[in-house]
Amino acid sequence: ILVPVVSGFALPYIKPWSIRFGIPAICTLVAMLVFISGTGSYVHVKPKGSTLTRVCRVFVASTLKIHIRHPNDVSELYEKRDLNEELVPNVALRDKDNLKRSTRGQGNTFFLEQANKMNRKVGKLKVPLPTFLMFYDMTKSQVTKFYKAMENGLSESRRKFAPAIGIALGMILAVLCCITAAKVEERRISVIKKHGLLEKPDNTIPMTIFWLLPQFLLLGGVDALACESVASFFHGQVPASMKNYMILFTEAVFGAGIVGEVLSVFVVGRISEQGGQPSWFGDTLNKSRLDNYYWTLAALSLINLFLYAMIAILYAYRDSETDEDQTAAQEGFWTVVLLLLENPYLVPILE
Repeated sequence: ILVPVVSGFALPYIKPWSIRFGIPAICTLVAMLVFISGTGSYVHVKPKGSTLTRVCRVFVASTLKIHIRHPNDVSELYEKRDLNEELVPNVALRDKDNLKRSTRGQGNTFFLEQANKMNRKVGKLKVPLPTFLMFYDMTKSQVTKFYKAMENGLSESRRKFAPAIGIALGMILAVLCCITAAKVEERRISVIKKHGLLEKPDNTIPMTIFWLLPQFLLLGGVDALACESVASFFHGQVPASMKNYMILFTEAVFGAGIVGEVLSVFVVGRISEQGGQPSWFGDTLNKSRLDNYYWTLAALSLINLFLYAMIAILYAYRDSETDEDQTAAQEGFWTVVLLLLENPYLVPILE
């Protein structure tokens, strides 16, 4: 806790930018040297074949045999389930989580831009903007403990549902975050109009910055559940031969969410201009209608949550990491909901 507190309150008061960037650069250099110092102790394991080659073979074979007619009697079919084909339902389930990445991206863009022109004073103390990122990180840390406690509290046979619970909770928090951001932005716009600041984008808005605190806290929860549940999902639901690629695949999913954020701003901006109406993203933040954008994100996130629930009902959860060919029986999404409601470990552990 000491490091983020010091960095959040001390660094903003350092005026020279060379020192501001110099301190993190030195810390990064020291961390890199410590990391490199352990090179000699690393255990290098040679890869046994290429899993990517096997994946490509599945697609090539499917394409070449697409013209072959299926027999009328299904008993004449010969089917060998390739473990790499299990990525298909995994991708479908994870794809429903991409919109949540778009919500997460607002924290480093619009949220901070809103905070920059709001009243940051508490008495004589001026609250630095990185303080809200510190609250975000602290919430992320505590929600991570909450998720791990929930996962450890489930029995061995039910632990496979923990990632599904985490993803669902993250989506719910994403919806609440968008709704909260929309309501706060509506209030901010009303204050701007009341004090005649619509054409004065550089003036400070007489509205305390702490109105933004709830959405930063919710955003921290979304980020924590996204990281932990995605990692846990891939660890438990993919074949052992694919686990080495899951870190990169997870990063690809997160990256797709960032791209989705940019595209959502572009598409929503274009649609809002239809009929000669002004764009929701004006030349200045005071002339923009971010509240409408947040409401749109909330609606899309809610639809995405229902789509995820439908896929979760049909998804076959893997029982064991050691048994590569067996999948769990369909126990349904409502079983996950019941586990969520009855589990006593859902109370977060605050240390």
